[in-house]
Amino acid sequence: MAIGVTLSTSVVTRDQNGFHVTDLYRVTGYNHPDAVGRSYLAMFATDASSGLRVPQYGEYHPVVPDVQVARITGASPDVEIYEYTIEYGLLPASAQEPSETAPVETEVSTTLQTRRSQFVIDTAGNRVLAYVDYTFAILDDQGNPIGSESTPQRRNGWIEIEVPMTVVRLRRREPLSPGDKSKQYVGTVNATGVFNDPPRYWLCTGIHGTTTDGGLSYDVTYEFQRNPDAWTVLLEYPFTDEDRKPDNGAPTLGNGLALWNVYPETEFRSLML
Repeated sequence: MAIGVTLSTSVVTRDQNGFHVTDLYRVTGYNHPDAVGRSYLAMFATDASSGLRVPQYGEYHPVVPDVQVARITGASPDVEIYEYTIEYGLLPASAQEPSETAPVETEVSTTLQTRRSQFVIDTAGNRVLAYVDYTFAILDDQGNPIGSESTPQRRNGWIEIEVPMTVVRLRRREPLSPGDKSKQYVGTVNATGVFNDPPRYWLCTGIHGTTTDGGLSYDVTYEFQRNPDAWTVLLEYPFTDEDRKPDNGAPTLGNGLALWNVYPETEFRSLML
């Protein structure tokens, strides 16, 4: 008797968590000497003429978007009849088959942190450097003022402000330990645009992985922190003369200030997040 696979019934429901689909598949004509073996192997049977087969765990529904096989329940009402209830729903990242390209669960948090800055907002709403212009009296050896005051001198100022710092955590079940990735990416900044920001705005602050099945899979968490000023260091050097500015390839801001890149760049897109 040829193996036959048919879709007997299909029920679609929708609630606050999205769509759910329950399909009932019937497999006939499959024979095996062991009852458990018949029920197990028939789950992977393919119809001899139509090619229809029982969907497997994690597979997407062919019509309803985004839902995947979340549960398969088998029963055998007859020695050569096997019925499989296929339940589709939204699978969280922790329930996915281990994969380094599967969708991730995302957690975003933004808090205010106190940071030192040399930038202030002027009356026009522009970010400008904080500085003070001043003059001082020119004195003789006895401390008496002579002549006019000095030419205006400029000194950079530091202020402490509360800055919104955003942290993104992405979670996924993967087949391998993230140890090599952590050595490559932690402590680096994005070389190209990610999370709708240009390069150097996101610092990889951690990659963590835990296994509960002896290393067959790992629950991996990727953590990134955003710096609204980009991850560069503002360097103050002793000369305001642009002919004597630091030469590190980073732009100078004038007034004895230059930006230094202290974090190496890596391509975050290679993580397939």
